[in-house]
Amino acid sequence: MTDVAAQAEMTATTPEQARLLLDFRYSALLRRLMTEEAGAAELARALGLPLGRVHHQLGRLVEAELAHITGQSARGGRPVKRYRAAARSFAVPYHLTDAATLTELLEGMYTPFFRRSTQQLATHAALRDVSTVMLTLDHEGQLEIRLGPQGRAPGVTRALWGEVRLSPARAQELHERLGVLLEDFRRPDPAASESDITSYLIGVMLVPGELET
Repeated sequence: MTDVAAQAEMTATTPEQARLLLDFRYSALLRRLMTEEAGAAELARALGLPLGRVHHQLGRLVEAELAHITGQSARGGRPVKRYRAAARSFAVPYHLTDAATLTELLEGMYTPFFRRSTQQLATHAALRDVSTVMLTLDHEGQLEIRLGPQGRAPGVTRALWGEVRLSPARAQELHERLGVLLEDFRRPDPAASESDITSYLIGVMLVPGELET
């Protein structure tokens, strides 16, 4: 247990700290702990994550000194630990990673996410014996991948990509609106039971640049 106040900024000093900070699987939990103190069950409910997974991630963050146990209270005759992040922002020096360049570092961060996303799309397609990938326009005129001519695979699956031309003001507006939208859907649905909940992978990138010809 510690009474150390959270730092404004902390620089990672070990490869393990760098791995955890750059691991997207820890992002939701770490983000929550950077904004408030909370217990494991409270975090699991707020993030819609299994309690066992939250306990495991908290244990690794505390062991790596990226999070602290700030205290504990009794609930139902049992002690309940409370946690918070060690800092409100974190810096990860490149030399703590295995990447030789920034491009390689970013590829290492994003590749597991995109690989898992494509694996899941392929799994859904296989369930319906889909052998065709359709490129169509949706009702808003956006290019969409559809797995098979008979409609989407089981569950809600959608992939959008492309290039848009925006003024700086419009790019900033899109940046802010995407943030608000994602924040809204991160909140658990109070009307849904746990058996109704399905995990979805979502990735949104807004980067200045053009597609290669």
